[in-house]
Amino acid sequence: MYRPTQLDIVTRKIAEKPLAVYASTDLSEHLGQPTCFEELAALTFVGFDQSDVITRTMSNLGFRVNRQSFGVRRDNQATDWELVRTGCGTDAIHRAIADGAPKVRRLEFQPELPSLQIGLAAHEHVYRTQKVKRVWIYMVKRLKQKFVQSEI
Repeated sequence: MYRPTQLDIVTRKIAEKPLAVYASTDLSEHLGQPTCFEELAALTFVGFDQSDVITRTMSNLGFRVNRQSFGVRRDNQATDWELVRTGCGTDAIHRAIADGAPKVRRLEFQPELPSLQIGLAAHEHVYRTQKVKRVWIYMVKRLKQKFVQSEI
């Protein structure tokens, strides 16, 4: 989900997958579909409680937000998904997860969202072990194939 910043971590990019803004069908029917950035910005969003990743990303997109701008805050992405599904707010979600889900609708107006980077990470000392390195190389190859084949 995010690139590790520790110096002793080896990372390999596997794929980039698009995000989109979603709301529950009940919420989107109640509030209507936003047709412009201002209408989208007026919606209630689900946000992180401790991390500022969502706040920074939304600010970079032109939203004027701070920690208090979010109607619901949490630090668990599975909870985030359930909050959106049950109508507690809107959020940017991995399109492959949300597009086919019941009771959730992709909003018609979409800002230019960054892609979700998916990667593999290991501690440098673990990566140097030959057996682990062989497994690592195999996993990178197979995961890349899987993401291309299934479009997940």
